[in-house]
Amino acid sequence: MIFMGSTQKKRISRIVRVFHGRALPESEGLLVGYGALIDAFALEVPLPDRLALVSRQHRRYDTDEWSVYRPRHAPDDTIAGQLTFALRYEGVELAVLRARFLERYDRMRAAIDARFDMPGHTADLLIRFLRQNDGVLSKRAREKEFRALRCQEYAELEILYAEIFEEPE
Repeated sequence: MIFMGSTQKKRISRIVRVFHGRALPESEGLLVGYGALIDAFALEVPLPDRLALVSRQHRRYDTDEWSVYRPRHAPDDTIAGQLTFALRYEGVELAVLRARFLERYDRMRAAIDARFDMPGHTADLLIRFLRQNDGVLSKRAREKEFRALRCQEYAELEILYAEIFEEPE
């Protein structure tokens, strides 16, 4: 998925009383969805008009800035769980999705530029091929587009991709 280098599971959600200057409609709540992803990954994006939280109270309601959900709506505290919740209950926020992917894409591109003498369009193609094939360059890509690379370099690129794009759940 789009969004730890360690084997420890990183917490995505956290209990908040205020988030980015927005007071909660209750004394505290569990930040979920896009707000949790923005917080956990320190994404520098405009906040969605309405953020989501899970209340300890068993009632569902909306205010101008918050959508409040019952505890039964709490997503799994994983990237996939938060993203699934966000897409289901908060709609599509392209700024959040784009920020998380582009940050990794830029890191991968910078790493390629630092280690390999490769034109920009070729580096972009390489990243697309790795994404399409779950982080592995296909035999065809190795023999055609990237034939100038050695086996050791293929392995280095695949490891680099895994470190940047793949996260343990």
